Amino acid sequence: MIALALLLGVFTINTQPIAVNDGFGYDGLHYARLTLSLREGSTLVLTAPYAYRVLPAEIVARSGMDIRAGFFVLNAAALLAAGLVILALLRRRGATPLGALTAVVWFGLLPFGLRQVLHVPVGVDALALLLLLGLSLASLSDRYVTFGIVLIAAALTRENLLLMAPFLWLRGAAERRLPQAVLATVPAFAAIGLVYLMPPVPPAAIGPGSVDFIGYHAYVIAANTDADAWRVVLGLLLALGPLLGIAIARLNAVRAVIRNESGWLFFLVSGFVATTLGGLDHDRYDVWFLPFLLIVAFAGTDLFDRPRVALPLTLLMALGLRALVPLGADESSHFAFFVATMPAADLARNALIPACCSVAATVFCLVAARPR
Repeated sequence: MIALALLLGVFTINTQPIAVNDGFGYDGLHYARLTLSLREGSTLVLTAPYAYRVLPAEIVARSGMDIRAGFFVLNAAALLAAGLVILALLRRRGATPLGALTAVVWFGLLPFGLRQVLHVPVGVDALALLLLLGLSLASLSDRYVTFGIVLIAAALTRENLLLMAPFLWLRGAAERRLPQAVLATVPAFAAIGLVYLMPPVPPAAIGPGSVDFIGYHAYVIAANTDADAWRVVLGLLLALGPLLGIAIARLNAVRAVIRNESGWLFFLVSGFVATTLGGLDHDRYDVWFLPFLLIVAFAGTDLFDRPRVALPLTLLMALGLRALVPLGADESSHFAFFVATMPAADLARNALIPACCSVAATVFCLVAARPR
């Protein structure tokens, strides 16, 4: 947590809070309206699916804090807690203490982690990421009751996290505990069903629904409208950078994890579908793959205990994840940084350094892992 808190302080140098919509940003404006409605009992105009993501808004509403400050505290705390979950997850999977600590530092460098909280404090992504990591740890620790409780919170934060339920089912089936696994996830589906049937703040009756959005996303990607197909591919690179290169260098570990635990294959396939069709902010959604990539990179190896390996790779991570690229408060700076709004002409140029860093990380890991 100390390492992440220090990084959060460092990022205040080159990351400014967004000024658009009075500092709420774009999606953040919807969450602010939901929070205000829950706090005051009013009914502001909301749209689906924002109206159903009630847990973060309810927490901030009950805190009594200013909405921007409340969300910032909630999201910053969620990311600091996520560092502890990563430590526990990787130690359970056989990572060394120094390797797990390196993983936490790399997590802090992600563009959709600490920097996102500083730039767009009003949102649900940080809490959703904590819950995703918590679900991964609970499942791999065979804590079915804990998984079920966390899944309820996850469903009421971001509905795509319900995709973790089959991950537990597959693990339960492999252990001949499928009934327990299914039973653990029932309350979460009941909770989200109740919120959809009786939302605390009903969304506007007129407007596109989730099915309409998914169809639209599929069309623009298939037609490559405004280079949307390229945005899918480059989103992974811009969001995860050299972590992808390290996964390539450790293909044996990738195969072993998928072969030994079939749930990971579902996790990857369903995650790809969700991050592709769930919206056009592909780089923001691609943090879904983080638990798998961290396990592949750090579990069962002492490679990152060597400073001559860990330090150069950390530098490559900082460069590849654009940690040194300034992120201003104005709309043009915001649009230029994220893959959904980045001008099509700038896509290849902006992906060049992350691509080079990823290739360098692959080669460096392969060389460093050779028997000495």
